[in-house]
Amino acid sequence: MEAIKYGNQNNYKVLCLIAGNSKMRPKYINKILDPIVFENFDFVQGSRYLNFGSTKNMPNFRKIVIPITSKVFSFLYRKKMTDATCGFRAFKLSLVNSASYNIYANWLKKYAFEPYLYSNVLLDKNVKSIEVAITMDYPDKNSKIKYTKIKPLLDYPALFIPYLLALINPKKFNV
Repeated sequence: MEAIKYGNQNNYKVLCLIAGNSKMRPKYINKILDPIVFENFDFVQGSRYLNFGSTKNMPNFRKIVIPITSKVFSFLYRKKMTDATCGFRAFKLSLVNSASYNIYANWLKKYAFEPYLYSNVLLDKNVKSIEVAITMDYPDKNSKIKYTKIKPLLDYPALFIPYLLALINPKKFNV
């Protein structure tokens, strides 16, 4: 949320999200931004599962859960998504600023904001969105780098409940 405030205060037009734990390659930032800059998309979602996307050393739990989750949400949202949990995203700040919900609500802090934004993007036919292929490299098992702070049983509900809440009560953007 601080990045959104900072971007707005400094008249930025686009915000790109990338993990700080080195599993997402910065060289793909342009690939995430180009559809917004050159094709007027409002929201871009990275995907490890599209052609030419890939992942290295992905934990087995995620190998199983991510494709299943993406298929379930594709069915529920009636829109194909290949990587519902990928946090490598970019969006126009005007999109977030035009949301018909309080983006600073307490319940959206921590992990809920991104999936709630994405789910409402998927539901709003006026929002132009696309997935692009990216590569993610998880540290190997011997690395001292921790690939995530997310605790599956404690934090996964905060990642998935926003998708369901948006289905129950979708919010529009004034784009």
